[in-house]
Amino acid sequence: MTACWNKDDTILQQANQWKENLQKSLDKVNKEIEQTKSTPSTLLQKTLNFGNYWDLFEQRTEITSRLRALDDAFPSQDRLSAGPNDTVFLKDGVIAVKRYGKNGREEYHWVGTFGFKDFSSSVNAE
Repeated sequence: MTACWNKDDTILQQANQWKENLQKSLDKVNKEIEQTKSTPSTLLQKTLNFGNYWDLFEQRTEITSRLRALDDAFPSQDRLSAGPNDTVFLKDGVIAVKRYGKNGREEYHWVGTFGFKDFSSSVNAE
C-alpha cells in the first residue's frame, strides 16, 4: 500500500502552506509556554494562571496532532518519488494482507515494507 498524487496538483503546495502556518502557530504557543514558565510569580499568581497554562498545553497538543495528520496525508518532498504520467508516489510503502475476521470485518495485517528507487518507462515501438 502506498499513496500517489498528480505532479501538478496544487494540493501538495497547499498542504505545505498549511504545515508552515501550523508550525508558526506551534512556535508561538511554545514561546508563550516558555514565557509563562520563566515569569517570576508567587504561588497565588501561578494558581490563577494555571487555566491559561493548561489552555496553552491543549493548543499545543491540538496543533501537534494536526501537523502529524498533515504529514501523514501529504508527506514532504524528500519522501516522494516522481512516477509515470505526471504522478508522484511515496518512496516507501507497506505490504499488507487483507483477511476477514471472525466478525466478518476486513482486517489488514502488515507483513513487510517496500521502496521505490526509480520508475522506468517502457515504450513499445511498433
